[in-house]
Amino acid sequence: MNLKNIIKVLCLSLIININLYGDSINDAIYQHELGYQEKAIKNLSNILNSSNTSKRAYNILELLYKLDNSIFELKYIDNTYKKKKIQNKVISLYQKYCNDGDMEVCASLGLLYYKNNLIIEDKELSKKERLNMSKKLFTKACDNGNNKGCYGLTNFDFYPSPAYKNIERRKLLKNTCANGYMPACTTYGISCEIGQGKEIAKEAKIWYKKSCDNDNTRGCFLLGGFYDSLYFQTKNKTDKKIALKSYSQACQNRNTPIEDACRKYVSLSEYGNY
Repeated sequence: MNLKNIIKVLCLSLIININLYGDSINDAIYQHELGYQEKAIKNLSNILNSSNTSKRAYNILELLYKLDNSIFELKYIDNTYKKKKIQNKVISLYQKYCNDGDMEVCASLGLLYYKNNLIIEDKELSKKERLNMSKKLFTKACDNGNNKGCYGLTNFDFYPSPAYKNIERRKLLKNTCANGYMPACTTYGISCEIGQGKEIAKEAKIWYKKSCDNDNTRGCFLLGGFYDSLYFQTKNKTDKKIALKSYSQACQNRNTPIEDACRKYVSLSEYGNY
C-alpha cells in the first residue's frame, strides 16, 4: 500500500468514536473522498475557527494537506495565531516526509515556499529566502526524477532570455510533459504560442490537446481558445465544434471547472463569437 492510500485509511479511521464536532469532521472526510477539497477544508476550517477547537480536526487537516496542498493559503481561517500554528505543523510534516526521501512531498513543499508568505517559528521569511528554499526543494525533487519538481523549476527565470523564449526552459517543459506531467504540456503549448513565430505557434494545439485528453482543465480551456481564434478568422464550422467541445470540458470538469470557459461556451454557441 503506498503512502497516499495509507493516509486515506488513516483519515477514514478517524471517523470512529468522534465526539466533539463529529458530524462536521465526518462530512469533511466524505467531501474529500468525493474530490471536493475546498468544501472539505472549509468545513474543517469552521471547526478550527470555533471557540472549542478539536485536536482531531488539526490531525485530519494535516492529512488532507499531505494529499493535496493546493489550498494551503488557509483563506477560511480567520485567526492569525491559528493560521501560523497550522502552517508550522504542516511545514514540519512535509519536511519530515521530504527528509525521508518522498520526492513528491519535497516538490509540494517547494510549491508552498514559492506561493505563500510563510511564517516559520514566528519569523516571516523574506521573498528571497522563500524562493531560494523553493528552488532547492524543486531541484532536489527533479534530480530524483519527480515531474512536479521539474515543472516547479520552470517557474524560475532562465537568464538572459525571457522565459517563453529560453531553450533550456522549453526543453525542461517538453521533457516533463513527455514524462506524463500534464501541466507541463499545457505550459509548453503556451511557450509555442508566445514569441516563437507562426509555424511553431500552430504546434500549441498538439500540447493543449494532449493535456486536455488527460483531464487537464487548463489544457481544455486553452485548446478551446486556440480553435475559437481560428474560427474567428476562418468561420470553419469544424474549428467552432472543437472550440465548443473544449470549452464544455473545461466548464464541466468535476474537480477544477473554469467559469470563464462556461461564459465563452455560451458566447460562441449563441453569438458565434464575442
